[in-house]
Amino acid sequence: MFDKCILHIGTEKTGTTSIQAFLSENRDALLEQGYYVPLTMGPREHVGLVHLFARSDQKFSTRTTLGLHTVAKVEAHQKALGPKIRAEM
Repeated sequence: MFDKCILHIGTEKTGTTSIQAFLSENRDALLEQGYYVPLTMGPREHVGLVHLFARSDQKFSTRTTLGLHTVAKVEAHQKALGPKIRAEM
């Protein structure tokens, strides 16, 4: 397990996509420096975190893209994603 977690959170138009792109493109170099950038939550943008913590009945574009059209599908996705993230860490 890790000693420290750096969690970057931001709303639209605050540079989050640029930061996530940099982290993704430099994943190997960062790992050599002791920084691990996870893949399970999304290879580039970590939308998996959004799916874990947003309300199950909340609708937004990435859920639509993933076919998560019902509360039951969202909750099943959340239940499956949690263990995958823990296993990767």
